[in-house]
Amino acid sequence: MESAQVGEVNAVEIIPSQPHEMDYIHKAYVELARTGVGSDEQRRNLTTLAPALIKRDGVDTVILARTDLALLFNEGNTDFPYIDCAALRLQAMLDDLLEESSLNSR
Repeated sequence: MESAQVGEVNAVEIIPSQPHEMDYIHKAYVELARTGVGSDEQRRNLTTLAPALIKRDGVDTVILARTDLALLFNEGNTDFPYIDCAALRLQAMLDDLLEESSLNSR
């Protein structure tokens, strides 16, 4: 959230969460990365945070930029607008593999 990578996204305005929110998000992410398991409490807290960001900051979409967040969120359990960067990356990898396979089979 505070990395230089965020500054490389030019087509959209990135609105960071508040410092105390970033602290919670970071702690939850580190725990997810460490254990590989998400808790109901983490999901509940982050799900409560998303609409607050949308309302307070006028955010259109929440970016789930860390792959481990896929342990907590999916299309079936997420009712706020979001972009799942892990899913996008996996789709791009699959598309590349399928394109390469198609080229090799010619």
